[in-house]
Amino acid sequence: MGALALIEVLDRDGSVRHTQKVLAWPLRVGRSLDNDLVLDDPHVAGHHFTVDANDDGVFLAVGDTVNGVGVGGQLLAAGERWQAAAVPSTIVAGRSHLRLRLAEHTLAPEQPLVAARVLTQGLAVLAWLIGLNLLVLVFRTYLDTDPEPFARTVSVAVLWATAVVLGWCGGWTLLSKLFAHQAHFAWHVRVLLTATLVWEAVGLLFAWVGFSLSWPWLPGYTFAVQMAVASLALYFHLQAVEPHRPLFTRAFAASAFAVGLGLLVWGHWQRFESTRSALYQSTMFPPGTRVARPVDTDTFVERLAPLEGRLADKARQADDTDNPAQGGSDDEE
Repeated sequence: MGALALIEVLDRDGSVRHTQKVLAWPLRVGRSLDNDLVLDDPHVAGHHFTVDANDDGVFLAVGDTVNGVGVGGQLLAAGERWQAAAVPSTIVAGRSHLRLRLAEHTLAPEQPLVAARVLTQGLAVLAWLIGLNLLVLVFRTYLDTDPEPFARTVSVAVLWATAVVLGWCGGWTLLSKLFAHQAHFAWHVRVLLTATLVWEAVGLLFAWVGFSLSWPWLPGYTFAVQMAVASLALYFHLQAVEPHRPLFTRAFAASAFAVGLGLLVWGHWQRFESTRSALYQSTMFPPGTRVARPVDTDTFVERLAPLEGRLADKARQADDTDNPAQGGSDDEE
């Protein structure tokens, strides 16, 4: 006679730590030694719950416990019952996570091993990401450096970038190894390099659109989209650390985005009295890429007229701040 069911004790990452075959009903679970499955958990009662069968099928009955049993997305109190589902169900007793598998449950198909060809493709993608990031780094260094010390500067930049990548991805790899029992180093490197490329592309796109359409305010809000990119990268990093808790990782990444964006906006307001990260556009592109029609000199000067009054007010406020005593005497006069 085969097993009627199987109850599995799971690790926090969802891996099976211990299995208990059910050869006859009922199955008693609790902390007491007379149970069929004994759980060493102080938050579990002596006889926490029982799994039994009747004419209606297999059911779970909660015993005399103050913490109840979590199953099927609901919390059952002492004395309540739950009818077993048609698929394996996760049961939470105290801080112990279990999974109930019945003989009539459909067995999940076998998962294929990752073939060498797939691993080679992953390495090819990683090589492309490394090459593209190196090109971006070299080009940025070229733009920011005089021609003479370029070779030395780009060497230092590459070394620093390599150290940052290894340190960042090494930390995430350690977390993945601790919580998911797999390193996932290549995954973390791909996430970081992909996010870096998207970050740079967003900055370039916003700067080009702002220049092309004469929207100098647009590049000042690049940080909002880049913060979203960073939050997505954080989410994918966390997926390799907590693969069995997608709701938690999504909520954490969304919270990080909201908090980070709020801090950035507050910092910009403190510096510029504006929500933008810059008051003007500093990146210029070839004139042929400009779509907006040019403005003649007289119109340009006319549009600058309101700026004179605001600048005068700023200068007056600065003088009052630097010489408070002089400002007070002027008021008295």
